[in-house]
Amino acid sequence: MNKKKKGKLFDFFAILIAFLSLGFNILLLYNIKNTPETEVNPPQTNKHTYTKKELGEYFKNYQTKSGKAKSDEIVLWDVDKVTYRGFFRNTEKKLYYITERFTCKSGSNCITASGIQTDKKYDYNTTFVVSIDFKDPYDLKFDILDYSIEDSSDFVQDEIYDLE
Repeated sequence: MNKKKKGKLFDFFAILIAFLSLGFNILLLYNIKNTPETEVNPPQTNKHTYTKKELGEYFKNYQTKSGKAKSDEIVLWDVDKVTYRGFFRNTEKKLYYITERFTCKSGSNCITASGIQTDKKYDYNTTFVVSIDFKDPYDLKFDILDYSIEDSSDFVQDEIYDLE
């Protein structure tokens, strides 16, 4: 009889714990549902902070590999400015404006891009609107976009600054 009483007592406590757990889970879900949304924070990519020179070299490398630039047709090629503009929600992508100055060999079209303007010091200069995916810091993914991307609902404009 003693074992039967202990078994019933154990069953009672197990059922009580199950009901308490269920009650706490319901309260937790209710609390989560009624919590107001907080401010969107930019993705944390503290694994590596890139300089203007580093991102410029990676971008020039991307242009060459993707066929957007013919490095053997370029005489001078510099990245003048890299400006951070913001980030995209729920991704590791950030938006930058990358301004390049370059000179092509005579009679060649060494960089295929829209909006290329003539300059006195160099033959050309242009600004690219580029999203960079920092998911893998050793394999950055570039996408050349246009200025209208800043009107996208997924884009969050952040503090704008130039990389050093």
